[in-house]
Amino acid sequence: MKRQKIRRWAGVLVVGAAAMTAACDRSEPGQVPPPAEPPAVTTGMVTASGGSVEVPATLRAIERAELATRTSGRVLRVPVDAGSVVARGDLVLELDGQDVTARIRQAEAQVERARRSFARIESLQGDGAATDQELDDVRAQLAVAEAGLEEARAQRGYTVLRAPFAGTVVSRAIDPGDLAVPGRAVLTLAATGALEVVADLPAALEGHVAMGDTLNVVLPESGARVAARVARVAPALDDAARRFRIEATLAPATGDPSAPRLVPGTYVRLELPDPAGETLWVSAAAVVRRGQLTGVFTVEDDVARLRWIREGRRSDDAVEALGGLTVGETVVLDPPPELEDGQTVRVTSRPEAKS
Repeated sequence: MKRQKIRRWAGVLVVGAAAMTAACDRSEPGQVPPPAEPPAVTTGMVTASGGSVEVPATLRAIERAELATRTSGRVLRVPVDAGSVVARGDLVLELDGQDVTARIRQAEAQVERARRSFARIESLQGDGAATDQELDDVRAQLAVAEAGLEEARAQRGYTVLRAPFAGTVVSRAIDPGDLAVPGRAVLTLAATGALEVVADLPAALEGHVAMGDTLNVVLPESGARVAARVARVAPALDDAARRFRIEATLAPATGDPSAPRLVPGTYVRLELPDPAGETLWVSAAAVVRRGQLTGVFTVEDDVARLRWIREGRRSDDAVEALGGLTVGETVVLDPPPELEDGQTVRVTSRPEAKS
């Protein structure tokens, strides 16, 4: 009996010791893990510049010509096409000259008949059988016939069309077999060399662009910018469109292989001062994208705040911010992927204060 009691107490002690050991291994309920250290971030500043707007424009050669025939006729051949490079004097179009040949033969026959008449009357006048007036009449008839022959022969030159200068064929509006009409353009030729940009500006910009101003020409595909100097400004608005035209000359090509290739007829955009106000810019490194939305993280009292913006133009490494920000705000550059709105951050660099 005594041994059984001893065994029971021993079992109780073992179970109690195991329970105490398990209790010591567990954390106290409700214990909070130590807070993670705020992520370190570098910052930049929202800046402003004079406002600007972009308007559509077109590059074109300073020297260009719309070629047309001086006589009507069926087109025999057109040895060039859009994009063809031609030299001065190259044949670009030829008409069927059969009608011209027939007119020349007819004019030659009239000259021959007039010459015979003149010779006969001249002989009769020498014998006193014809008057001086009759001789003057046939002399005038001969002169008219000879002038008609010269005109008919000149028509032969009008059956061919040659390039007036070296350049590139921009467009072609006729094919073999078509009927060429005098005065109707059949080819457009642009000279090789200096280019200009032409734009029709809205009435709101009237008075904000002047001759001699330097503007930026933006190439949409690459975003590259080329300087152009305003050469002409229309003195009045177009009554129907309420627009006015400006023409700006681009600097001649330098031969630099890295320079953007500029081709007449290219669609570009012309950057102009915006009379409405200033433009806000942020570093492209500050922009974050969440699905279809674009935003930046600002820093307010060491707390990151996600602000949604509309992204506008790009200029070098800066992005135009359309709404959502104000000048001088601090933004996070290259924000870590795990950064969230309302999270505390540790700023390792501060933007320089604006003077």
